[in-house]
Amino acid sequence: MYRPFKEQNDLQVSFSLHYSVYSRRFNLGFGRPATNVCSTCAQFRSRVRNGSQRKKKKVMAVQFILHHRRAKQLPAK
Repeated sequence: MYRPFKEQNDLQVSFSLHYSVYSRRFNLGFGRPATNVCSTCAQFRSRVRNGSQRKKKKVMAVQFILHHRRAKQLPAK
């Protein structure tokens, strides 16, 4: 990423500065993609994790558990 940046820009930027800005400001992460995850499950998980109110969080957690139990009862395709 540093070489293309340096080739396209005339700015004098050190590799260490470029690396620190790139790693801290952009906050990119590369991990394993979630496979075989239901879109509803993914929504529930993100809502439960990002929920700010305790009551809503509990309700969403219960809904997620119920959804998960129903999904387990369905036959696999």
